Amino acid sequence: MDTGYILNKFGINEMPISIKKLTSGNINSTFLAEFKNRKIVIQSLNRNVFKNCYDVMNNISIVNEIFDKYQKNDVAAVKFHTALSGVNYIEHEESMYRICDYISEDNSDNALFLTGFAYGKFIKIINTNSDNIKKFRNTISDFHNYSSYLQRLINNPDSSMISRIILLRLSSLENVLSTTFDSDLKRRITHNDAKADNVIIGSTVTVIDLDTVMEGYVAIDYGDTIRSFTADNLSFDIIQSITEGYAKGLDGLLDAREIASLYYGILYVTAELAVRYFSDYIGSTDYFKTKTPSMCQIRAQQLINQLDFFLKYEGIIKRIINNSFKNSSK
Repeated sequence: MDTGYILNKFGINEMPISIKKLTSGNINSTFLAEFKNRKIVIQSLNRNVFKNCYDVMNNISIVNEIFDKYQKNDVAAVKFHTALSGVNYIEHEESMYRICDYISEDNSDNALFLTGFAYGKFIKIINTNSDNIKKFRNTISDFHNYSSYLQRLINNPDSSMISRIILLRLSSLENVLSTTFDSDLKRRITHNDAKADNVIIGSTVTVIDLDTVMEGYVAIDYGDTIRSFTADNLSFDIIQSITEGYAKGLDGLLDAREIASLYYGILYVTAELAVRYFSDYIGSTDYFKTKTPSMCQIRAQQLINQLDFFLKYEGIIKRIINNSFKNSSK
């Protein structure tokens, strides 16, 4: 990576004291550059995943424009720098680069609520103006398409490596989900990768990783947040704190059917991720490039265990959701 060239194209003429690669992300190549008085993040987009990086950066530009006009400071979206060319990226040696300021994270006793609030408020802000919604483009086809992922898994000759009972359960769940996520359920502009790591709680609560911001279901974002926070701790208290945050952030945006879909969003993303890990386990896909087949098998089974918990306690989780949204409207 030609650091000096990239920085110069963004109007930064000094060289960093140090630069190191960050390994927390699975898709893009990310580097932390440290200067005397500040830190910035340099990121190269994965063009194998994002076939049209221009749509990705166009969507992010719209998000930044919307948040530039947002008057409150209760939540923010990561802000990308404008290059000297006037856009929020540069191209160099067949790669697309962007930069943003490094956001430091603080410890918070209220992280669960604040993360839910940040994602809910993000959706509320983005969807307030209908003219904004029309500007967004889809950046990945069938990104959250459970039926598509499942059928590819089942149709693979090596799917016999997976328990028939598990495949039957995943197939029966498809019928439930298709009933909920039909053409009548309202679609909005959502984050689409609303896991725990994509909110940074610092001086401001900031939503990051905006590459998949496009049309989707609010329930998918909500479900992904619940799934990611309960991966190691299946706790009703965790679910309640996150849900109360979402309800506060969404601030009356959702209609009754969308609220009813939230529980099924948890099932959706948990089952979808299990299917994707099973697909990597049998070698039919390569979604998780840093994972071995045995690691994928273990992770898929963990997700099945999570799914079992969510199914077993459907009544309790639905009560948490209904009470949280009812109380937020008072």
